[in-house]
Amino acid sequence: MSYVMNRIEEFFLRRLCRRLVAQGPTHKDNVTRYYRIMTEAAEKEFTEDSRFTLNLFLMECHNDSLQHISPDYTLAVWGETIQ
Repeated sequence: MSYVMNRIEEFFLRRLCRRLVAQGPTHKDNVTRYYRIMTEAAEKEFTEDSRFTLNLFLMECHNDSLQHISPDYTLAVWGETIQ
């Protein structure tokens, strides 16, 4: 079953993310915890995938999000840099 985030969910997710990435003594820990929660949720959802396949998928999604922000972003793909 496919799911599309609605505007209210996106609003709250954006608000939460802004708080998590705010500069401060817990900045890195908050961002790390956010990535861990996202990865754990993906692992529970995509149980047939290997960890390698899941990590590749999540990396592709991350790179796609950077391209959506600005096509000038340089993307890192398994140690190589692409434009």
